[in-house]
Amino acid sequence: MGTITEQSRKLRSLASDLLVMAREIEAGTTRSSPPMSGERIRPAREMTDKAALLERAAQKYVNRRLRHRFFPAELFGEPAWDLLLDLFQARLEDKMITVTSACIAADVPVSTALRWIGLLEQHGLVERSRNVSDQRSTWVRLTDRAAAAMIEYTDSCLTRSRRADRLADEHRFARMESEAA
Repeated sequence: MGTITEQSRKLRSLASDLLVMAREIEAGTTRSSPPMSGERIRPAREMTDKAALLERAAQKYVNRRLRHRFFPAELFGEPAWDLLLDLFQARLEDKMITVTSACIAADVPVSTALRWIGLLEQHGLVERSRNVSDQRSTWVRLTDRAAAAMIEYTDSCLTRSRRADRLADEHRFARMESEAA
């Protein structure tokens, strides 16, 4: 089986190889030899699944609400972003959102939220439609263009987060190597 030192070297080598593979995946490149599964390594952008996007969007929304526990709410006024995050989550979950619900999610007075919905609509980021089952309410949803932008943004955030995690792992491995030497 080998000595503990040999096993440790093998593990560090394997960890180094895995980090190289992670960099290649993030860069959207492939290794010169095929991966073990026989499939081409796809770019990280193609690998991000709906659940990861949803989790990231939900976490951003929750984090924004959490700030109000520590700082005065008036310091952070981004109702448009709150609306986009809420509508993005709804789209990923295949849910319809009423204008009233969107206004609540924006965490601002209804008149302010309606003004922001109108502005987002002018920019082609949201669209409204009548609720045929309840004529008293109106649906609001992201446009395809806005959904694509939110996916790209969220995916970019996930990629950067993965890179940060990878760098932290590399530093940890380097520290372990220097301590073992």
